[in-house]
Amino acid sequence: MNNFNKNLDDYELWQLLVQGQKDIIEIFYRRYYDLLFNYGLKCYHDEEIVKDSIQDLFVKIYKSNQLKSTTYVKAYLLKALKNIIFDKLLRNQRKVSLEDEPLDISIDDESLTQLFEKNDTDIRLSKQILTTYQALPKNQKMIIYLRYIKGLSHKEIAEIMDIKVQSSMNLTQRALASIREQISKFIIFFI
Repeated sequence: MNNFNKNLDDYELWQLLVQGQKDIIEIFYRRYYDLLFNYGLKCYHDEEIVKDSIQDLFVKIYKSNQLKSTTYVKAYLLKALKNIIFDKLLRNQRKVSLEDEPLDISIDDESLTQLFEKNDTDIRLSKQILTTYQALPKNQKMIIYLRYIKGLSHKEIAEIMDIKVQSSMNLTQRALASIREQISKFIIFFI
């Protein structure tokens, strides 16, 4: 594999992969392993199942002779991983739904203290934001995670969650409105 390929964007690399250049898979693996692993853990808590599922994903792509073109490679990989994890759980006959798994984002007190040295108000506010996030419905937590933690577009999120782009935008707005409402109550309480 030449260094030129590493500088291409996802769409261009995917086109080469669709055309049969299988060595391109290594670039996607290196580029997205951490994202896939973290997302996989949000879908299901077992690290080994997530790691196996990531391997299965790339083996499946490598073996496929019928890859289709996609504009949103990152969304494609995330959705495919979610489906592989779900299929693996069904095969293992575990009665677990991905929607029942916790989607937690947590920061410990020591990390908050380091972020906001000698500023108790910011520490309390950060804790309240995390608490408010944890209280959101699962689909809203997933939207916030994908949009603001992973930086995905609404089109990519819609692809991953099997919803329309407008639904992704609406769900994001509802989640943010809920967070704002709870935080404003918290701020009024401490003023």
